[in-house]
Amino acid sequence: YRAWYGLEQTYEILDMLLYALFYFRRAATLRPYDARMWCAMGGCYLGLGRRADAIRSYERAVSNHDSEGIATRKLAELYKEDDDVEGAARCYLRHLELRFQAQGGGSGGIGGGDGQEGSAA
Repeated sequence: YRAWYGLEQTYEILDMLLYALFYFRRAATLRPYDARMWCAMGGCYLGLGRRADAIRSYERAVSNHDSEGIATRKLAELYKEDDDVEGAARCYLRHLELRFQAQGGGSGGIGGGDGQEGSAA
């Protein structure tokens, strides 16, 4: 997959997005659960003006545990531009949760509680 991914990056830098997309698809075939592949494909689709395909790629990245939060942020921006406020809010919240966890905040999510705030111990 590294050879395909390397070729894709080269073509993306050269702004030859159709070629880049071809090699991203090859790499994604070999690593279908790698969120980075789907984020990269989403970026190519956006560059080609194919928003619906970009959204599908970013959604696939999120479903494959986009630990860096790239896909959640991009999806939120795309949903916001499409006036999908609820979708944007879900993605922004997920992005904040990922950042919170990355900073060592644990796995409790935003608010970090166990659902028993204010109870006497």
